[in-house]
Amino acid sequence: MQDEPDVLSSCALPLIYALGVLSFADARPRGASDMHYAETDDWMVGDMLRHLRFERGRLHFYADYVRGRMIKTTVEIDMEGKITLETINPGEAATRWVSKLQGKKVIGLVAAGPPPGDGAE
Repeated sequence: MQDEPDVLSSCALPLIYALGVLSFADARPRGASDMHYAETDDWMVGDMLRHLRFERGRLHFYADYVRGRMIKTTVEIDMEGKITLETINPGEAATRWVSKLQGKKVIGLVAAGPPPGDGAE
């Protein structure tokens, strides 16, 4: 967003929300948080807003644990449009999130099943 600062005012919150959705979807319980975890849970706008602050001239989002999921994701957007995404323990997940947001195809695991054309369709 540094190349188009006018876009910052309309895209910063949706971008943080989208990164929160992707982080929440990849997150799993750790330790005692398992008791609050529900497999079919969804990320909500209120989840983002509870963790959103404006600090030192930056829009700052940090979520630690949300309803049993270990998110541990930080997104900062400064007034010039520089975006910083930081996350703990997701492996290469953050690079997949950015690729998805850029519209790139992301390679993932496919569930095993019968091969096509074997009559099981």
